[in-house]
Formats: sequence, C-alpha cells, structure tokens
Amino acid sequence: MMSTTGRTEHVTESVGGAEPLIDAEALLESTSVEELAARADELVRSMQDPSALLAKPCGSLREAPDLLSCFGLLLSGLAPLSGMTVLDFGAGSCWTSHFLTQMGCRVVAMDISEAMIDLGRRRYKEHPVFGTQPAPEFNVFDGHRMDLDDASVDRILCFDALHHVANMRDVLSEMGRVLRPGGLAGFSEPGPNHSKDAQSQHEMRRYGVPERDLVLEDVWAWGRQAGFEELSVAVFAPSPQWVALEVFEAFLAPSENASGSSSVRSAPSVASRLGNRAVHSLRPRGHARLDRALLPVQRLSRLAAELNSPQSAKAAMAQVANVRSQLFNRRMFIMRKRGEELPDSREASGLQAKLEIEALHVETGPKTSRVTAVCTITNTGRNRWLPSSAGIGAVLLGMRTRHGRRPSADHGRVMLPGDQMLAPGERVVVNLDTKIDTPGVRTDPVWLELDLVSEGISWFAEVHGHPVDVALPPYEAS
Repeated sequence: MMSTTGRTEHVTESVGGAEPLIDAEALLESTSVEELAARADELVRSMQDPSALLAKPCGSLREAPDLLSCFGLLLSGLAPLSGMTVLDFGAGSCWTSHFLTQMGCRVVAMDISEAMIDLGRRRYKEHPVFGTQPAPEFNVFDGHRMDLDDASVDRILCFDALHHVANMRDVLSEMGRVLRPGGLAGFSEPGPNHSKDAQSQHEMRRYGVPERDLVLEDVWAWGRQAGFEELSVAVFAPSPQWVALEVFEAFLAPSENASGSSSVRSAPSVASRLGNRAVHSLRPRGHARLDRALLPVQRLSRLAAELNSPQSAKAAMAQVANVRSQLFNRRMFIMRKRGEELPDSREASGLQAKLEIEALHVETGPKTSRVTAVCTITNTGRNRWLPSSAGIGAVLLGMRTRHGRRPSADHGRVMLPGDQMLAPGERVVVNLDTKIDTPGVRTDPVWLELDLVSEGISWFAEVHGHPVDVALPPYEAS
C-alpha cells in the first residue's frame, strides 16, 4: 500500500473492518536513520507557516497544560544548576532549550533535523532571553555519534523524543558517553502502547515518521550497558483530579482515635499493627539496605492507620485510580550514570563558611572612609567552591552597605587568592581594603556587611549564618 506521500506503509491485519494498523517496528527496520532525518527536514521545510512549532509550548490550549506540567515535573527531577551544561536531545524547535537557557544553563540543543535546529535559532533571535545568560550551542545529530566530548555534559533532557529514535541502543550509549560521572538523564515519553494510539497511527501514515512503543525494560537494559546504574520512574499525574470541597477534606481527613477526637497520631488500625509487625520481623539488625527497602511497607501501614473511614478511603482510592489511568501510556524516568557527582557552589543548599576578621581598621574622612582588615575564610560547607573567575557559581568575598533599616546595597567583590577550587575544610586569607562614603552625623547609621557570595546563586547568609557587620562612624572634625 502506498501512502499519500509516496512511501510504503507497513501494516498489520485490520480489525473489524477498521483501517489497518501501521507496525512502527517494521517501519523502522525498512528505514535508515538518514532517511528519517530527511523526512523530518522535509516535513518542517514544507510548512508555509511554522508558527505552531515556534509557539510551543503555548501553541495550543489543548496541549499547553500537559507540556508545561510534564516539563516542570521532569525539571524538578533533573534539578539542573545554573551554569551546568545541559544536552537537550531531540530539542525540536528548542522551547525546552529556551527555558533552560533562561534559567542559566549552558544548553546544547541537539536534533536530527537541521530544519528544526534552524527554527530553534529563530526562536532565540526573535525572543531573546532576559539578562545575561550562557549562549546556547546548536548541534545537528547525524543519528549515530554526538559531536560532543566524553563526559562533557552535566544533564541530559529528552522530552518526547526518545520514542522517535530508530537506533535507541546506540543513542543511549552515546548519552552514557557524553554524560559526566554521577550525571542525570531525564526522559518524558509515551508508554508501551503509543504506536497503536490513533494520533500515532495518523502521524506514521501521513509522514512516515515512526511512533515507537517505549518499553521501559528495554530502555533500562540498554541504559545499564551504557554506564547508567540507577533508574527512577515517576508516579505522577500531569492533570489534577478536580473534586468537591467535601471530597478534598475527606482525602486529608485525620483518623479518629479511641476517644473520638481527630489526630494523625491516632491509635493504629489492625492493618497498621500487622504491617509494623511484618516490618520488625523481616528486618535483620544493622541491615540498612533492607531498612530502605521496607520503607514502602512502613508507609503503607501508616496510610492504613489514617484511612480508617469510608470517606477517606474512597477519596484516596479515587486519586489512585486517577494517577493509574494517566500512567497507563506515560513514562517519566531519570537514569543516573555511574560515578559520583561532586556538589559545588552552584548548589545553594551546601554553602557555608566561617569568616574571621582580624586587624580591622576604619579610617574616617570627611567624604570617604577606608576599611582595611585581614579576613580568614574557611569552607565549612559540603560543596566545593568554584574559582572566583568561574562566572555563575564563582565564590568571592562580597560587600554590601546598609543604611539604617533600608535594604542592603551591593558595594563590591574581592576575589579569593589563587583563583582556584576550594574544597570543604580548606581556607584562604584575604586582605580587604575598600572605601565607602562617610555617613553624616545626623543621617542613619551605616554598616559594611561582609559575606561570601556564590555569583548568580546566593549570598551565603541567605542559606546559613549571618554577615559580619562593620560599623562606619560619622566624621567629626577635631
């Protein structure tokens, strides 16, 4: 049978007189990677108006909620940091790349279609990101080997693209090659029944581009061969279940204790007691891994204790059914590459320092005051500090001035000596020498705040501790 585009269709037997189903795997076997790239280019270049692609994710009210929800959930799992290099594989018209760039990532937008990459360039040109962010790199994938060095990217985002890949094993192998040790690759994809979906059949029949079923067990087998050591699958529902207020309250309703008063810490139900007994009887002493494995059992026993009313149980089961129905043909998962990803100063949660001031001297003049000091700085957190010249995430001694109750204002930065990575426990000594406008006698008091700052990420005091305040006295003529 010939399609309207002149390509051979690969079909299975029709069912009940319906139009025959196209077999996605048979279509793949008869089509080279190069032919698939050419078809994708042909499709894009044949569009008189590619606005629908450029408007993504907001090109359709029908698709936008799902696209934005899934992207946000995948982003939370990947947890990229500002300044990280992120490979956006199958970037298409680069709407996901554009968001990542706006968040400060160094994006490599890669697609097998050169025409799609051209649209991505157009997106960035017509809608530049706000502020000064790392410029994206546009990369056309030849279908076999990525034009990237080994261990050169921190994260890989693959949004609705892997199921289009003909040579999935080879592509996953390449992902494992270019990803740094401990790095994450995140995927949002349809599931194991995707090829039989009506829209998928329409796309394959009209354009000859395969819409594969994504079998997670196969992906994971190839992922392990590519150097990945951990797979996490998301239990999620991109579309919420909208319920009446009384159903919502029933869903969160605490259990009733023996006296009839509401309390989450109520007497455990029979199911809860049995669950706890099972946990204690199965746990060998000191076996931490099994302890972690039994956590779901413990959580189940706690849940059973709380859902001891018909209303709560009904509301909870309705939510479970809602999630299960949405996951029937959806897969969102993250794979972690073997090795350790060492946290650095681009991650705010591990920033901590000890700042000691010695030989402090404030020389007050009629117009300006000079502050000199010897500052001993120790990295007391868990993150390595990037060198002071590193850009995003670079650690420097920061200075701010504060006038009375008004917000602090930036005053300047001092680079740490050596301009090198500073590991936890290491220390450096900085000689501070700065000038500040002298406050007037009748004006608000002025302080110079000294603190460490991870450039573009956070001041350390916003995460842990307090800045060192240096009071600036007004000038008084002798």
